[in-house]
Amino acid sequence: MKQQTFNFFTNLPKECGGTQAVNKRKSQRTLSTKSPIHLVLRSDKAKGVCSFVNHQIVLNKLITRLAKKHRIKIYAHAINWNHIHFVIRVFHRRNYNCWIRDLTGQIVQYISLKTKTHLSEFFTVRPYTRLVSWGREFKTVIEYQILNKMEVFGLRPRKSGNTS
Repeated sequence: MKQQTFNFFTNLPKECGGTQAVNKRKSQRTLSTKSPIHLVLRSDKAKGVCSFVNHQIVLNKLITRLAKKHRIKIYAHAINWNHIHFVIRVFHRRNYNCWIRDLTGQIVQYISLKTKTHLSEFFTVRPYTRLVSWGREFKTVIEYQILNKMEVFGLRPRKSGNTS
């Protein structure tokens, strides 16, 4: 006899934010304390001197320090020209909210201080999050992070969508 399935679990959203959320009302972000999360912070204003790549060393230290402070486990992160990829694990929703607010605020403060420009509305879209299952999907996302890092260091040709 076949085991009965629960269809209501399959209808839960696995991703939220980013360009999908433009002109839509805010809803609670898809997060899990059990699964890893693929998070992307994107800015259309991160070009030229404001590009994330130009501030990599400080951003790496900032990401590590704030993750430790807010109890966020970072499995991998890749800093690109106009976006930052993360694979994280959140142990409490409140920790994630504090961390993302703190991180984005300090990134904007640092870049505007260094470039001496006023960067209002620096992050043009809400952070994109997607739940990742352990195993093959987790490995694929980690490999994608590695490819993004190779692109930044010139070991792989850049995609046409990434601008500096």
